[in-house]
Amino acid sequence: MTMDVVAYQDIYPGQEITISCNFILVLHPTIASLFSLANSPSEKDMPLGLPTSQRTPLLKVWNITCTCRLCTDPAFRASSDTRRLRIRTLRGRLEDADTPPGSRSEAAALADELLSLLDEERLWSQVGEDYEALASLFLELGDTTRARRCAEMAIEMWKEYGGADETHPQVLLARWFLLKVKREEVVEGL
Repeated sequence: MTMDVVAYQDIYPGQEITISCNFILVLHPTIASLFSLANSPSEKDMPLGLPTSQRTPLLKVWNITCTCRLCTDPAFRASSDTRRLRIRTLRGRLEDADTPPGSRSEAAALADELLSLLDEERLWSQVGEDYEALASLFLELGDTTRARRCAEMAIEMWKEYGGADETHPQVLLARWFLLKVKREEVVEGL
């Protein structure tokens, strides 16, 4: 098995590099169900988007006492948890088929807030999926310009943070969706 690793910031000589153990735990359905993670509002919340209340029990399973700023600084943790819970809420609102945003401007405002929070939380590896969902939403709302931009960003994010190349299924799906958007743009132009 191999794994591609992308650094989200510069790594300096002698600087410690860490990896989250949570992803191993949440992939196992039995462990996920023990911590009520199996029915999380969004699969994209796994594992990086979890608030402290869900991250901490996962770390205890491994008998890990984390000393990173997120786990030890109460003010930083509270701010992060607030942002992560808001991310979860925004994703739910944007993906809810029963009550989608009522207008292009409302969808754009929610999308901008979501992308801003993901950036603040440095959850860049998850942005590809969000851009895909946003592209679909904007196409549904008839905003082909924004749908195309989101589909193009999904492809870039999958390649940048997902370790995907042109033949990766996520990239192929995003490219297929981009063609669908372009077809809609042509139809609009007739």
